This record gives sequence, structure tokens and C-alpha cells, in this order.
Amino acid sequence: MGKQRRSWSVEAKLATVLAVLSERQSVAEVARQRGVNENQVYRWKEQFLDGGRQGLNGTKSQIADQRLEAENNQLPA
Repeated sequence: MGKQRRSWSVEAKLATVLAVLSERQSVAEVARQRGVNENQVYRWKEQFLDGGRQGLNGTKSQIADQRLEAENNQLPA
């Protein structure tokens, strides 16, 4: 039998990423303490940073959202 996948809450993921970003602990230390694979911590960190980049890039994302909304409105119902 294979391992069962664990599900992590958004709060747990955020706490893990913030622990790494605080630079008080390494990714390896945080992963070991929380029982998470190091690669998973790196993925969460990258997703977190990408989300921040998109949030700071307000005008371009708003234009993209408007373009997608216009495309959706053109689709047949």
C-alpha cells in the first residue's frame, strides 16, 4: 500500500512559508518540524511569492481580468 496524502490548510501553509521567509530557520528545519517534504515547502514559497507579484502588478492583472471577462461574455450560453 502507498502512503496516504496529507491535506494542509491554508493557515498551515502560510505559517510554514512565513517561518521560512523570516530566515530564522532553514527550509530543512521548518519542513522537519512540521512533517512536510522540503520540495513541498519550496513550492508553497514560490506560489506565495508569485501571488504577491501578481498583487503588486495591479494594472496589468486588471487589464487581463477585463479581457478574460470580455471573452467569457462572448461565449455562447
